[in-house]
Amino acid sequence: YHPLENPIDIPHLPLVNVSANKSVVAVGRIDPEKGIEILLEAAKIAGVSLTLVGDGSLRKLAESYSFCRVTGWLSTAQVVEELAKSRALVFPSLWYETYGLVVAEAAARGVPAIVSDISAASERVEDGKTGWHMRSGDVEDLVRCLKLTQDDDVVAKTGVAAYSAFWASPPVCVNHVKKLLSIYDKVIAI
Repeated sequence: YHPLENPIDIPHLPLVNVSANKSVVAVGRIDPEKGIEILLEAAKIAGVSLTLVGDGSLRKLAESYSFCRVTGWLSTAQVVEELAKSRALVFPSLWYETYGLVVAEAAARGVPAIVSDISAASERVEDGKTGWHMRSGDVEDLVRCLKLTQDDDVVAKTGVAAYSAFWASPPVCVNHVKKLLSIYDKVIAI
């Protein structure tokens, strides 16, 4: 087994001042298995503004909440812009998810992430340092995490840590190729 992160193509842009932003963002399909109903309920309880980037069967439900803005599908550049306007990314999936490129894209801008503990994205987030893990399907635990994002000092410190961790060893294409060649060298040597 040789772990190798998926590469992402993202420029090294300045750190986002997340504490100056008002809403949290989720990116992807707006469907039940993605944890959207739980996210809507938790955001309502926590009193946070929410932006959903994407579309799906729960779009009309999401749009019925006054604290929720739905953008529909956006280009990669527009997603990065939405991330730059957020306090945190929320990735509340109810089922196993793979890598979750948007979690890495958020970290590349210094946006901490709240991730479901059953997704592979949780491997990218150091709980309490670069973001937070939530128990999948647990509204109260997601409320706990969302409330952490309301503290300017906590969210700023976590965002800086996410940014620093990402850029210490970014999974950009050139690094991906270097790591892949290293794996090939190891396998050939066996």
